[in-house]
Amino acid sequence: MSQSAKYRCRFALSLGFAIAMSGCALTRLGPPPGVLVGGDPAHNNGVLQLIEVISGGSSLGYPGVLNTLAGNEIHLIKPVAIGGYGTDIYIADAGSRSLYRYDGLRRGLFELKDAGSVLVGEASQIHAGADQTFYVVDPFGHQVVQFSRDGALLRTFKNEANVPQPVAVAVDLKSGQVQIADGTHGYVVVFNRLGKALFAPGSRGDGKGQFRMITSMSQGPDGLYVADRLRNDIQVLGKEGDYLYSFGK
Repeated sequence: MSQSAKYRCRFALSLGFAIAMSGCALTRLGPPPGVLVGGDPAHNNGVLQLIEVISGGSSLGYPGVLNTLAGNEIHLIKPVAIGGYGTDIYIADAGSRSLYRYDGLRRGLFELKDAGSVLVGEASQIHAGADQTFYVVDPFGHQVVQFSRDGALLRTFKNEANVPQPVAVAVDLKSGQVQIADGTHGYVVVFNRLGKALFAPGSRGDGKGQFRMITSMSQGPDGLYVADRLRNDIQVLGKEGDYLYSFGK
């Protein structure tokens, strides 16, 4: 057997062992209250696999029927946005006008008291950061709101003259800058961590660094990645808002 054939054989065996072990790890996960575990193997393409579905749960970690007896059972009604970092998953539910944090360690769903009342309309996006805070985009309220892990209001990014319709948010962890996309003007407004608008890269159009309908954004290895529904592409902007490249068309 040639060296290349031996390498391919060892790689296949290693990959098969890793997949088998990952499958065992998934089967060991026990379902917390209100969570369904599993999936239809016929729809598993080998890349993504359904692990769990969160439809509700216990805010105190009680098992089973104890939630009902304690009046502590939570059910999601109309979840509209989700974002997470580490073991914390934040959920905006428009049906109950509430914000929740799903704790992956305690396997509980906790209502963030009074946090949901800060929002005027339905949240369109949630961004969670490494600093244990999260940002909620509120288009109808013309604002992006930053909360602590426990739902305390930390800061409101609101500038109706420049951002009348916020649709997406991203945060540069190194600089602390908060980048908010506006659906009315078709650009991105960059704020410092204190909420002051600094500059606004982009404009409406079909050229490089221009946008027609921004739907989502995320920080990546090269800068800010901006998804545009009407242009059908992803554009990447540098630290100063300069156009770097695009892909997807």
